[in-house]
Amino acid sequence: MRLNKMVFFLLSIFLYLEFFFLTGCENKKKQEREIVAKIGNDYIITYTDLRKYVFEEFYHKKYRNESEAYNKALDAMITDQLKRNDFFERGLDKNKELVQKIQRFISEELVFEYFKKQFLGKYTSDEFALKTYEKMGKQVLYRQIVLHKPEKTTPLQLDSLKKKAIEVKTEIEKGKEFDKLITQYSQYIASSNSDANMPVVGWEQSISNPIDNVIFGLNIGDVRIIEAYNAYHIVQVMEVKKVEVEPFHKIKDDIITKLKKGYYETSLEEYDKAKKDLLNIDELEWNKKALDQLVEWLKIPNFYIDIYKDTLQYAISHSRNLTILTYSNGKVDFKEYLRLLNDILIPIDTRNITEKDFKNFIIEAIRTDIIVKKAKALDLEKEIFNSGTANPVLKSQIVRLYDQAVVESQIPETSAQNLKKFYEEQKDSLYYQLEKKNFYIMIFPHKEKALEVTSKIKEGIPFEKITGRWLVKTYIRDRDGKIKSYKSKEKPLLGETAFKLNLDEITGPIQYNDPEKGEQYAIIKCADIRPEKQLLFDDVKNTIGDDFKNFQRNKLRTELRANLWKKYDIEIYKDVLTKKLTSGN
Repeated sequence: MRLNKMVFFLLSIFLYLEFFFLTGCENKKKQEREIVAKIGNDYIITYTDLRKYVFEEFYHKKYRNESEAYNKALDAMITDQLKRNDFFERGLDKNKELVQKIQRFISEELVFEYFKKQFLGKYTSDEFALKTYEKMGKQVLYRQIVLHKPEKTTPLQLDSLKKKAIEVKTEIEKGKEFDKLITQYSQYIASSNSDANMPVVGWEQSISNPIDNVIFGLNIGDVRIIEAYNAYHIVQVMEVKKVEVEPFHKIKDDIITKLKKGYYETSLEEYDKAKKDLLNIDELEWNKKALDQLVEWLKIPNFYIDIYKDTLQYAISHSRNLTILTYSNGKVDFKEYLRLLNDILIPIDTRNITEKDFKNFIIEAIRTDIIVKKAKALDLEKEIFNSGTANPVLKSQIVRLYDQAVVESQIPETSAQNLKKFYEEQKDSLYYQLEKKNFYIMIFPHKEKALEVTSKIKEGIPFEKITGRWLVKTYIRDRDGKIKSYKSKEKPLLGETAFKLNLDEITGPIQYNDPEKGEQYAIIKCADIRPEKQLLFDDVKNTIGDDFKNFQRNKLRTELRANLWKKYDIEIYKDVLTKKLTSGN
């Protein structure tokens, strides 16, 4: 079973750390040099941001011209950010019914923010960075003897190994030659060389390795036994060297970046322990009847996609609000469970789910809910739910909610009167059906091969069976008689010739010049013809409702974009974008 437990949290951690590990002072300077747009004084779009968006949203495939693709993408990025700005200026973030639709996404980010502030933040504050800085002016040289723990060991064996470590430590302190002790005891190759010295331990090693952390705090001549999960390390400090360190204000950001990396595992372990302690599972009392019902519902395909809300709400409203479990601080019934699903956590994959798995999911949801409440109590929601959020999911969700509230809500109803009026207004354009023809086209680089295929067609072999491969092209004829590619910017190289064909008629080989491939030869078959005619209302009555909505939606979006671009201060650095595109960076 695969449940949505810590997945979102670990993913956020990964993305967060990746961002901080790959950025630094030099990257910030580079970022300033590649700004392609700015909104007000706070929001910038860099060329890197834009390029990423172009490929993620497939603008490079929507537009053949690179400059057009990038400019269209930049327009979309700016407009979306303006919508996020306007979302909060309009106070839509206070609309509980609207925000409820993305509450689970907000909760996920709150958990992440809580981890950053309460756990990782302890080790990445300015104060902690300063304390770290004060220890940075030294390096520790040491040597060691390693006694490995057997893979499958008994308490008696461990006790014996620990006694041996103590004996070795005592012999070192009495002055026995270290080299002889290494030869006699050590099981670690690197500590068995001629001088037994290990790599120097500096402050960076001390924050990423527990053993190095202990060693870094020792003085010259100190001997210690350090227990790891798989061995005992008997170490002796040989030298403590002083090193020059730059002023704190110059390297503070770099120190904090390295602290984030070095203390990530420690912070996550502390978080996991604290989260586990939020709920004592031994005191939980489960209701078997409610559990059986929930497990039974889980067997319904797509239950947690589009069915669970109505099912649980129906049970609640019909006096079947069963209690699922109780514990010292409260209970979870169907009503509370529905809230947890909507606001906190939801199963992703419920195939082959067991009752034990399901219990663990509910426990995880309760613990996560407690953390979300703690995060809200610390007023962390404003840190993540704002117009400048960097979270890609929240960014897109805020735009989606904005469109629902500002655009969708203004679309007129599809009444008979509105649809009739819409038809009359659009019948000469939208509902005038241009002549359209579909063609199957085989293309060959050599005339000989094209003639060979033409001979086979004349012998009676069906067009579709000769090679088994062909292109499908669709052309339309405008009212002015001009042939164009249908829903495509591709030049209709074969349009004039193809449009002369009747249904199922075949012609070729036709010689033409492809701008990229040069001289080519085509064999064309007319596969379908849609005649030119004026569509009546009855012809479009099944689709005009959607046409009407799409027309109004596009009209409202166009007007909204114009108003937003007037409302906010926008600067576009076309010279930067042009330079980046021409240089190929």
